[in-house]
Amino acid sequence: RADCYHKIGDCARAISDLNKAIELDPSDADLLADRAAEKLHLHDNPGALADFDAAIKMGRSSYFLYLSRAELRQQKEDFAGAIADCDTALALCPSRTVYWCRVYWCRGEAYKALGKLSEARHDYSKAIELHPTYLTGYEKRAFLNFKMGHLPDGICDFIHSHVNDFPPLPAALLILLALEIVAFTP
Repeated sequence: RADCYHKIGDCARAISDLNKAIELDPSDADLLADRAAEKLHLHDNPGALADFDAAIKMGRSSYFLYLSRAELRQQKEDFAGAIADCDTALALCPSRTVYWCRVYWCRGEAYKALGKLSEARHDYSKAIELHPTYLTGYEKRAFLNFKMGHLPDGICDFIHSHVNDFPPLPAALLILLALEIVAFTP
């Protein structure tokens, strides 16, 4: 029943059913992983993190668990833990898919927070390579390029991040905006 509640968006009832199922079989890591995902939908991040930790300790191993835990660790400013979880998520993901984009973006954010700008730039580039229409990736990499002093790359990324703006901004205006940003980037 929990799956049915999930499909209709009733996360609270899904969690209630999952709690009952976990009481009957506390060793089922899949139930914990499912409950963690429902808790994420309700923004119960501490509860979700506890369930992800428990499911992983029980041997449940999927890229989704590690990626989700990495994102929660970032929120708690556990950047080293987030990077380790992203590394595991990449190892578990079956092939180079669009899902890797999210993992590389997450790890890039953690590297950036730790001041490891080259590593962050590499991961943003990998995310863009895997998902070339991911415009936020271009914007993140643009600001990182500006911070690292790579002005031409930053301008190109900034312009690319705004290709879908409506109404479209002229390239000259985007370049001026990018230069304005560079002027205020520490």
